[in-house]
Amino acid sequence: MQKIGKDHLFVIIDQDNTAVPIENFGMLISSNLEKLKFNSNKLLKKDNINNLHKDSIVKTDVIYKILNEQILFRIGKVDNEKIEEYKKSFYNNLKTNND
Repeated sequence: MQKIGKDHLFVIIDQDNTAVPIENFGMLISSNLEKLKFNSNKLLKKDNINNLHKDSIVKTDVIYKILNEQILFRIGKVDNEKIEEYKKSFYNNLKTNND
C-alpha cells in the first residue's frame, strides 16, 4: 500500500539543459539523525521554507533521476546555498570513492 507523502522525501535539483533534456534529480532525505555520523549525510534543519516536520539529513552519496510524472507534489524548497553544499559533498564522495 502506498502512503503518499509519508515515505522518503527528495531534494529536487533542476539540471541545466545543455546536452540532454531537462530532467529532475534528487537526493534522499531522512529524519534518522543518527546517520549524521556518515560524512555524506548533511543536516537539514526544519524551517518554514522546506516545511519538514523535523530536522533531517540529506543523503548526498547518491543522486536519483526523477521523471516529471513521478513528482506528485512539492512540500517546500531548499535554498541554493544548501543545494550547492549537497552537490559539493556528492562530488567529494565520488572523488574519494574513485581514488
